[in-house]
Amino acid sequence: ATDQQRAAAAGLVAAALKSATEKLTREKERLAKEVLVLCEGGVELGDALTWDNGERIVDNLVQEFGLSPSWKHCINRGADVQGTLNFDAVFSMPTRRRPVPVATATVHFTLSKQNNDVVDVRYRIEAQRLVHRAGDKFQEQWLRDVLDEKVQLSARIPFPL
Repeated sequence: ATDQQRAAAAGLVAAALKSATEKLTREKERLAKEVLVLCEGGVELGDALTWDNGERIVDNLVQEFGLSPSWKHCINRGADVQGTLNFDAVFSMPTRRRPVPVATATVHFTLSKQNNDVVDVRYRIEAQRLVHRAGDKFQEQWLRDVLDEKVQLSARIPFPL
């Protein structure tokens, strides 16, 4: 191989190593955020996954979403399927003129304890298929889109009085 080929190969290897290092750094930061969310939620990694611990994890994660103060939410317990806890966080935007919301948006949470005592937290926004994990960036617009779709749908359906 010529010196030019060696230099090109070294450049490719350096670029591949840089890309892999950046990807690992991003994954490490994501996992650190996930562990931080769990620890701040009051659940030590060795604790049992209970309904109360799970609810604290979900509530802490909702706080991490960084939603505007006009959003209100409640957390409902779902089913316990073979050690996997399910919760629904129901969001609305009540106003002074409309204290009872016209529509709500639900985020479905699934918490499961892994063999290594880490709680795996996943969530899905109502009417979406994409599953997110704790530490993923949450977009307030996702909730707004669900509310807008429901309001538009209800406006098209005539309700008898």
